[in-house]
Amino acid sequence: MCILRPAALFAAVVLAWPCGAAAEENALTLGRVLALARERAPALVLARGRVEEARARLVGASPLFQDSPALEGGWGRRSGPGSRGPAEWRLGFSQVFDVSGQRGARVAGAKADLMREEARMADLTRRILRDAAFGYYRALYAAERLKLALAGETFASGILRVAERRHLNGDMARLDANLARTTVSVMRADVISAEAACGSASWDLQILLGMTAE
Repeated sequence: MCILRPAALFAAVVLAWPCGAAAEENALTLGRVLALARERAPALVLARGRVEEARARLVGASPLFQDSPALEGGWGRRSGPGSRGPAEWRLGFSQVFDVSGQRGARVAGAKADLMREEARMADLTRRILRDAAFGYYRALYAAERLKLALAGETFASGILRVAERRHLNGDMARLDANLARTTVSVMRADVISAEAACGSASWDLQILLGMTAE
């Protein structure tokens, strides 16, 4: 039976620690970790938002006319004593034109902003994927270390039970039984240390993948 404390549960599930079929079904491979990092890493989500904003500014800067034409109209009669003439209509049309070269400069600036944000996102993506791969292997190593520590604790506990039984039967000295008991204590301390390392590595990986809210 595989019993884990909360700090190690994430690593047990995502890294396919053999604790049952459920762990296997929810296992995270390196490829899936990289895909999740690319899709959900908070820093990349923000970077994609900045790229989309820059792309929207480029679209807004591209039209020939920045403002829509304005059409104004009105009608009425002249005021004054005895004014009985026909009603008068007035129509007005206005359009703002850019100064020569203004649109080109605006579009060029928007394109430069977009290229800069895309370059930043590409560089950030490389760094995020590198960190995700490192975090995956760190968590995998921590999970394997914890698995070995638990196996060692189980083995030492079995030896202690045999030693205590033999000591009660007079077949083993108290010193040897105490040595077995000390070994169990050492192995339990190793399990606690391995759990802490596993929990830290797993938490860091969850933060990187944007999984802390789940």
